[in-house]
Amino acid sequence: MLANVQSLRGIAAVMVVYYHAHGALIKRAAELNLTSGFWTQEQGITKFGALGVDIFFVISGFIIFHSTWDKTLSPRQFITARTRRIYPLYWVASLIFIALTLLPGTSYQLEPREIIFSLLLIPAYFNGDVKPVLEVGWSLYYEMFFYLLFAALIWQTRKAILFQLTGLFCFLVIAGSVFHTDAAIWKVITNDRLLEFIAGGWAALAYRSRTAMAWNSYQRWAALFVIASFGIAFVAVDGWRENYSALITRGPIALAAFSIFLFDDKWRPFISGRLMSFLGDASYSIYLFHMFPLMIVSGVWKRGLAISPFYGVITWGILIMLGVAAGIVAHVLIEKPLMAYLRDRKSRQPYLANPLGGKPPHSVQ
Repeated sequence: MLANVQSLRGIAAVMVVYYHAHGALIKRAAELNLTSGFWTQEQGITKFGALGVDIFFVISGFIIFHSTWDKTLSPRQFITARTRRIYPLYWVASLIFIALTLLPGTSYQLEPREIIFSLLLIPAYFNGDVKPVLEVGWSLYYEMFFYLLFAALIWQTRKAILFQLTGLFCFLVIAGSVFHTDAAIWKVITNDRLLEFIAGGWAALAYRSRTAMAWNSYQRWAALFVIASFGIAFVAVDGWRENYSALITRGPIALAAFSIFLFDDKWRPFISGRLMSFLGDASYSIYLFHMFPLMIVSGVWKRGLAISPFYGVITWGILIMLGVAAGIVAHVLIEKPLMAYLRDRKSRQPYLANPLGGKPPHSVQ
């Protein structure tokens, strides 16, 4: 069933590409002589792809709790493993983006502070929103905040951490709705999407208790009903999608989809296989690097160079394939060698004795 979760990770990454590819067409509608409303403004059916990030958050919460459930880890070991996984590839993508902004004719004017804060993933404003200069990196603010709090509590049982983080995140979300400020860090730590990590944590608890909570057809149909009903509302009702909290518009869909992939093994014949597993492996690279071909094509269109005929969904599909292909290339040529190098360096480091005694604690990868 965990193989299904890996497949879902790949699907979530492609969903994000699907959404951003449509956004690239909206941005260049004038240059492409597009007049249809579908190609000139955001649509519910395309915005649905943004739920890929919410699915990522649920998966992340599950993986962190599940993979460390019975392991003894120090805060340093946990944070070192997480930063090793998040930062190096993010730095490569960010530096490529920064280099592109230095090319003649680009519209970006980056300040040193913006670059430093972005590389360190310190929440700050960029172009009016709380995000780094590599804009897709905004979700990593939430990932790192979750990791820091998990590390601070890691000396306890995972069930105790789950209860405490549930209470803390609920408190922060309520505080954010009561006390309003434009401080970037406050907007991150009080965002209700943090509860999606907690939903993943509760899914990990349920998964480890699955003998007492066997998945059945009633739960399957309940999850499908949530996906269908909330999905239709998200796509068809602009006011629901735009004006209400992500916790109630996005979260239920992400959690229901994740639950089906995690608990319902009957889906395996439809979603398993080498291709889906590979997409799951490449999902982080797809997420970070898919914007580069979209940016390049957008820049070509902006300058009136090699404007191709627009073939509607076909052009959109080509952009999606270019984005996914860029992520796959980055996964094969950058991510895999980089992670192998970091693992090799780690294996050569002398072992630091476990302050709690006993055997060396397992690493978190």
